[in-house]
Amino acid sequence: MQDVLFSVIGGEDLRPGTGPLSLASLNLQGASPSRTFPLIKWCSRVGADAYAFTEVLSSNVGTLVSELRALDYECFAPASMESGARCAVVAASSRVKPQLRAVAQDGRWVQIAFRPAETQAEWHLTSVYAPTNAMTIESSARRRNWQKEFLRTISSFPVPGLLLGDFNVLEPGHVPRSDLYSDHDYEFYSSIVALGYLDLYRSTHPKGLDTSWYSARCGAQRLDHAFGKGLTIGLKAAYDHSTRPSITDHSSIIIQAV
Repeated sequence: MQDVLFSVIGGEDLRPGTGPLSLASLNLQGASPSRTFPLIKWCSRVGADAYAFTEVLSSNVGTLVSELRALDYECFAPASMESGARCAVVAASSRVKPQLRAVAQDGRWVQIAFRPAETQAEWHLTSVYAPTNAMTIESSARRRNWQKEFLRTISSFPVPGLLLGDFNVLEPGHVPRSDLYSDHDYEFYSSIVALGYLDLYRSTHPKGLDTSWYSARCGAQRLDHAFGKGLTIGLKAAYDHSTRPSITDHSSIIIQAV
């Protein structure tokens, strides 16, 4: 399925702009300046109401924000980051009246409030960039600590709410199976669901086999997720694989109102 541009449901194209509310999430793999032009071209084509970007290199945040503002998006990012750090960013159209709500101290998540035209009620969108799996004991301990803290944090997040981004974990029962993750990684995914968050891709495609990232060492994996809680309108999700490899090494997630 990796060569499919957009997944479809009942023959219906999920390209944003064909429905009322549209959102997109994409890991930018650092967002180097050389890939900014194809990224902005992709954003212009997609035309989502809001984007959740992850793994944005601190030195490239300014360029990304400047280009997105030229497309009439308001951008929300950590105010300051250490050199070489990678963070989450949210870009949202003024038509959904975005407002910054919170930014994680480590820059790994950014939350905004926004108002979908369908409801005019206040929703919350959080772009999430979880720590990567370096496949070491130290990496596992860092991930576990971060995951525990994040779960405590989102337990009090307002609803309706969306968590979009690169969670760097697989769902239990992931196909293909991977032994590269610790039990706490699978428990992290399950704990998000236990807090009332719905995996929007899995609810749309109960037997879907899409993956969002690949490496020769690790194989194909679905690391990028879209979760929703307390939603007052139906949402469907699909992966857009056209972002690989010209923009990033990840597929994007497209979320659209049903």
